[in-house]
Amino acid sequence: MKKSLLLDADVVIDLHSLGLFEKMRKAYDLHLTSKVFEEADHYWKGNVKIPINIRQKVCYNRRR
Repeated sequence: MKKSLLLDADVVIDLHSLGLFEKMRKAYDLHLTSKVFEEADHYWKGNVKIPINIRQKVCYNRRR
């Protein structure tokens, strides 16, 4: 059974910019709040805006 991690938007963005998000996703059950999905929607690589689309890859808590 994998350990669970609750990630903040800064961590999600940093993991993507370092190319480590998929490695973390395979090692842990990643959980995000709906606010983190709003905030972590892209990162910058030089002058290029790279979109982050992880809704199908992690667990998230939707507010009703």
